[in-house]
Amino acid sequence: MIELGKYQELIVSRIKGSGFYLKEPNSDVDYEIFLPGFEAAKGTAIDDLINVFIYRDTKDELIATTKDPKILLNKLAMLKVVKVAEIGAFLDWGLGKDLFLPHSEQLSLIKEGDNILVRMYIDKSERLAATMKTQRGITSDSSYSIDDTHEATIYRINPDMGIFVAVEDQYDGLILKQEILGNYNVGDKLLLRIAKIREDGKLIMSFKKRANLQKDDDAKHILNELHDNNGFLPYNDNSSPEEINKFFSMSKKAFKRALGKLLKNGQIEMLDNGIKIIETRDN
Repeated sequence: MIELGKYQELIVSRIKGSGFYLKEPNSDVDYEIFLPGFEAAKGTAIDDLINVFIYRDTKDELIATTKDPKILLNKLAMLKVVKVAEIGAFLDWGLGKDLFLPHSEQLSLIKEGDNILVRMYIDKSERLAATMKTQRGITSDSSYSIDDTHEATIYRINPDMGIFVAVEDQYDGLILKQEILGNYNVGDKLLLRIAKIREDGKLIMSFKKRANLQKDDDAKHILNELHDNNGFLPYNDNSSPEEINKFFSMSKKAFKRALGKLLKNGQIEMLDNGIKIIETRDN
């Protein structure tokens, strides 16, 4: 079955002057889909397998392309608004025909040039379209386990709660506000660890590895900063959480935990006005 909005591996069934006709391998169905000749590799021949993306062209007919779209079916992506009309807007998704965003699927006033987060879906007319209702399709029934690492897309930020993410663009996740140390924006893609799975299935996500592994990474980060600053940094147990976060991008708790490891290993010395390295780069 040839599926709209997805990549598929199809076989060249015949060649015409302007391009290639493709169909499913080992299929009894004679349905073919067209691939423009300039999009295929030089020397492409009958029975060759080609990985293509399926969409509808300006005539609303199914067509194959070897180009990579900026968004796939049921996935999230930041796309640029190239035109706003009465019926909706049109977005640049990297293919010849712009992606349609119906007026009914918009959540705020948009204008040409805006970059907005959307999800791609198939509408009632069997066409690919975009929606700003990005929570559509997000569920809480993943089969993931604690400590699994996955990519997630930020779809909403609430300063009082944290960052809401769609894990693999499909499952509901939350980064608690106390975990957030840097600045993030809607549409950012993050690699996160599952720290907890709530009873309702929502995934509590973390930027950090498990504490013991994160401590090792933080200790290495502090050592690198010491090396880059002539072996001394004006930070220690008495430094404020704000100072530590600004310079090291870590919490004071994580900072103290990493210092403890470095002290135990004899790699640093604690001073009244900061920390000093004991080891050298060659060690």
